[in-house]
Amino acid sequence: MEDFPQLGSNGWLIRDRALRAYVLFQEAPSEKARARTIIGLPRYLREHLAWQGPILRFGCDDVAAQVRERFSSKKSLELTDEEKAYFSGEDFDEGTTAAVADAMRDYGDTEPWLRFHGSVHRWLDRVNAKRPIALYLRPTLPNPGDPGPRHRRGLEALYENAERIAGLHAEPRDLAEELMEEAVLFAVTSLDDAHRFAPCLAQSFGADHHGQASLELLCALEDDHRAVFLRGLPPLERLGLLLRSDVLPRLLDLGGHGARLAAAFEAIRGSGPDADGLDAIARIVTEAMVTCARHDDPEAIEVILAELESHPSFYAPASGRLTDRGYLLRNDGHQAAFERYEAAVAAMQ
Repeated sequence: MEDFPQLGSNGWLIRDRALRAYVLFQEAPSEKARARTIIGLPRYLREHLAWQGPILRFGCDDVAAQVRERFSSKKSLELTDEEKAYFSGEDFDEGTTAAVADAMRDYGDTEPWLRFHGSVHRWLDRVNAKRPIALYLRPTLPNPGDPGPRHRRGLEALYENAERIAGLHAEPRDLAEELMEEAVLFAVTSLDDAHRFAPCLAQSFGADHHGQASLELLCALEDDHRAVFLRGLPPLERLGLLLRSDVLPRLLDLGGHGARLAAAFEAIRGSGPDADGLDAIARIVTEAMVTCARHDDPEAIEVILAELESHPSFYAPASGRLTDRGYLLRNDGHQAAFERYEAAVAAMQ
């Protein structure tokens, strides 16, 4: 067993053709140390090579092709005669046999993949001997609730470094954010520890499975932990999260969302956001009102309407965007709310 923590060790199959793996070192290496660190890393794994402080990312666009070329024997990739007969049957379109063969070559045989991961781990072992690794993460298909010791050790290392990783995030789509998005798919396997991943939670809300995993963790937080987490976010980021179309319905189900929204609006006013920030609010506020109406949460609707009615000058720079999107309320049959909303926007002109 490697003497560094890792996540992704229990699944040999990557989620996509493109591989991006991440190494978090105990200390950020110097420029010279970076050059020495990647000695021995195959060239095909340097397609996505990048550094940010103690984080190293490596990988390639079509890892299946590399595995097939470098780690497989011809015999292991061949369809049997029975398989060829089956996939050439009259119920299959022309070309099905070739497509199935390609899929098996890419993902159907574990042995080439295990040999590939073994070669990467041998390189990591050599690196770790000179520069200690705090966590190695590669995107695989995690097994929810995996009790394996490697998985538990990797999760513990993730939690211990969560605040550190979050602190490295400085700009949109940097390596720290990528790492947090990948890590959330493993953190969600232990909902009881959601509060330990909280420092990374705001940046882990990516698309699709990342967003869903982040939402599960957010909802798993105890009320006091959730309150601490939300208060710690920058005002615009907090309000944006509370109004996200994939987050809002679940938060409404938890109850008391009107109070959270009121606090978020107060914080955003106090922060004095620029025009882009106000436009970001306008982009989501009407969709949020419709979601509140569909979930029969008049308190949240009232908070949003009262905010627009009470502070028209604050939202005036975004009034054009608000007017353009107001049809969502009317078209969904919320006439009374729409009339108040329309009047509030008119006061901004």
